[in-house]
Amino acid sequence: MCFLLGIIFVICSFPFIFSPCIGCSENSSDWVKFLYYAPFIAAFQFGWACSQISHLALVPKLSPDPLIRTELLAIRFVSITNLQISVVFVLVSSLTFFHPQTRIHNLFKCDNFSGNSRSSWI
Repeated sequence: MCFLLGIIFVICSFPFIFSPCIGCSENSSDWVKFLYYAPFIAAFQFGWACSQISHLALVPKLSPDPLIRTELLAIRFVSITNLQISVVFVLVSSLTFFHPQTRIHNLFKCDNFSGNSRSSWI
């Protein structure tokens, strides 16, 4: 039941997170946009947590042996980590391939913050 509820929350909230603010104009304040997006983000986080808890709750049902459960969780963790690394690699590669003027060091610049150098963070 929790898994189904989580999937419904994720499916219903995900499109709104990445779509333009409905009813907002270009002159709308950041607070209005924040109040628009915050419930969708909260619903997505709730749904994502429900689906992940449901996945983790399956592990004791799959095996009564604690060593095998540990191995299953380790495989799950490694798979998710490898997937995340692969997605970042593909995104950075495609950005530099399709936009040759983009350089890797420009993707991670910190000049947009209050200081003009990285030493201002310290």
